[in-house]
Amino acid sequence: LKEINDRLKMYLPQTQFFSVALVFINPHDKYIEVANAGMHDVLIMQNKQIVKRIESFMPPLGILETSSLNLTLETIPYEGDEQIYIYTDGITETMNESGEMYGVERFEADLQNPDLKVRQIIANAMNFSADENQTDDVSLIEIDLSSLQVIDSHDDYQHDALTNWSCNFVAKADRLRDPSFVAYILDFIFQIQKMPS
Repeated sequence: LKEINDRLKMYLPQTQFFSVALVFINPHDKYIEVANAGMHDVLIMQNKQIVKRIESFMPPLGILETSSLNLTLETIPYEGDEQIYIYTDGITETMNESGEMYGVERFEADLQNPDLKVRQIIANAMNFSADENQTDDVSLIEIDLSSLQVIDSHDDYQHDALTNWSCNFVAKADRLRDPSFVAYILDFIFQIQKMPS
């Protein structure tokens, strides 16, 4: 967190910031650590019921110096049949023709509906919207703790399995014209290339 905040503070213009929720999962000892910086509550659900909310306990990253942030993670034990949900306000703040927002209450009701999957929940929010040209990001992440696989020893470690990943950036032309944004992306790519293989 410290390094991420330092980098963002260095590269982002003063008018921009980075809201993020980070979840670290320890499947050996069955606990998770959560950092919520400016996002909606991170939700932990069990049997389609919300059993825990992790509220944002620090401002979005890239605004304040790291020394003034509370970087303590919230540690939560888990049983193994829970799901973790992280979402952006593009879902809850989408509006219909009357100016009514989809809202947290409607979104959480969808989450607790056993007949709805993630794609259907997002579709419900988008169908609610009167705006065909949605400008805010719409993201919903589900982490199913029951599907975690624990590797017991380094002998079972498959190096290739962890190197097969991808990262995508999507930016409109006006963002690409911003030298700070381009510098940030290039620095990110260079750091990946320096990682040991």
